[in-house]
Amino acid sequence: APDHDRGQLAMLFPGQGSQYVGMLRDLAERYPVVRETLAEADEVMLPILDRPLTDFIFGEGFGEGGHSAEAALVQTTITQPAVLACDVAILRLLAAHGVRPDLVVGHSLGEYGACVAAGVLGLGDAMRTVAARGREMSSATPEGGDPGWMAAVTAPLEVVDEVLAKVEGYVIPANKNCSVQTIIAGATSAVKEAMDLFDAQGIGCMRLPVSHAFHSRIVAAASEPLGRVLSKTDLREPALPILSNVTGEAYPTGTGAREEIIDLLSRQVASPVEFIAEVEAMYDCGVRTFMEVGPKRAQASFVANILGRRPHKSYITNHPKK
Repeated sequence: APDHDRGQLAMLFPGQGSQYVGMLRDLAERYPVVRETLAEADEVMLPILDRPLTDFIFGEGFGEGGHSAEAALVQTTITQPAVLACDVAILRLLAAHGVRPDLVVGHSLGEYGACVAAGVLGLGDAMRTVAARGREMSSATPEGGDPGWMAAVTAPLEVVDEVLAKVEGYVIPANKNCSVQTIIAGATSAVKEAMDLFDAQGIGCMRLPVSHAFHSRIVAAASEPLGRVLSKTDLREPALPILSNVTGEAYPTGTGAREEIIDLLSRQVASPVEFIAEVEAMYDCGVRTFMEVGPKRAQASFVANILGRRPHKSYITNHPKK
């Protein structure tokens, strides 16, 4: 018997940072649905990458040691479709075992996995869109040519806000993950200054190895071309509730929903990820079981931290060490 009210089941889809060379290899060997999903992703991405996406996922054809495969897999233009393909492969594997969500949410890139789960986008359209998203994010030309920095801060949002208020330049909380992790992003000099202030207070702070300050106005130039790509996709009303990173609230339905969803996904790339608000909203509407659907463990840990002692269960579906 469960030690909590199972309530509704939410599936959480991770994004960039969850990738690793060899992810899902064991599942692909064991389950046809995983192989078929990755083959579908290969077919979509081959004209874009000029080689199978699974070469990057499994590290095939990169020589000894896999070092160049790892270097390739962290490139935004490859990471994004690779993680999305793996998220959807696990989603379909769970569905084949009768496990289906009542509500879905994604983290950054993971919102596209949630869109596939909610029927907003088919896998092919989602793959092509994230390929364009990665391309536009990595080529966005910010003001003054500064691509900016991002850093992970081991502190709650309130503390981060206090420190950032003392910084002269542009820096914001970009990923509001949980009470022990906030990701900041902004102009390089401003992030450096903020990191010095956190260090002086003994607060853990580490620069992230990313090309741009994502989820900030530094990459705002990516929003408009992404919107044009989305406007050409077969984008539909959600078939089940899905929450937006931008608002922390449910996607719109009814008249005008398509245009509003395109606007939300276009803005998402340069807007903070309101993950704490999303988890609280899910809990308020009766979600008690949270399942991370992706290659590693990230969102499941955030949920456990956000909800603390409140009754819930938080699960992972795949982990490289297990």
